[in-house]
Amino acid sequence: MDITADAVVFDLDGLLIDSETACFHVINRVLEPTGAVLTRERFARHIGHPARELYTNLSVEQGIDLDPDDILVRRDELLVAYYENPEPMPGALDLITSLHDAGIKIAVASSSHQHLVNRAVTGLDVSHAVDAVVAHGHPEVVHLKPAPDLYLVALAELGVEPTHGVAIEDSPTGSRAALAAGLRTIVVASDWTRDREFPDGVTHVTSLHDVRITPHTR
Repeated sequence: MDITADAVVFDLDGLLIDSETACFHVINRVLEPTGAVLTRERFARHIGHPARELYTNLSVEQGIDLDPDDILVRRDELLVAYYENPEPMPGALDLITSLHDAGIKIAVASSSHQHLVNRAVTGLDVSHAVDAVVAHGHPEVVHLKPAPDLYLVALAELGVEPTHGVAIEDSPTGSRAALAAGLRTIVVASDWTRDREFPDGVTHVTSLHDVRITPHTR
């Protein structure tokens, strides 16, 4: 698909990198001593929501006393290595390069912790192309997805109005956040999210290879 925009705001997990698979396996390692069980289906339903919410809900659903903050700390300790050397999703690097070369501003807006997202951007070797990184822990972000905060803060840092921007997402939750921010929203569903129900108003494509964005004529 061909569209014009002055800025593109990317989700990270499941879109630019396959961190969802890594996270699923890491969480199960952390949960194993507690007796809690995280199935693929349950994890898939959680994608796009804050991580702490998952552990709080699992505690209630399975009647097991879990400390969400402790799980988050141990999960992030194990995930650091992956985020420092992530595997890019098909088409991710080519698209970022083409946008950068065209002078289109780029941001990453993610519900993952800021330090992990920063590591991923560095690990992908795209720091020179990414103009803003807005994630969990950013001082201007009050609510995570599906609230629009992450996208609105990213647009503010880029200096671009929502009508001149595009969001690219892989989850229904992230898509709702992008739409709420007033962004045209492209969805590249991952293996984890392709069976989910997405909100009306998004445009689906199979791969990031299928996205072609050119700048507005100035």
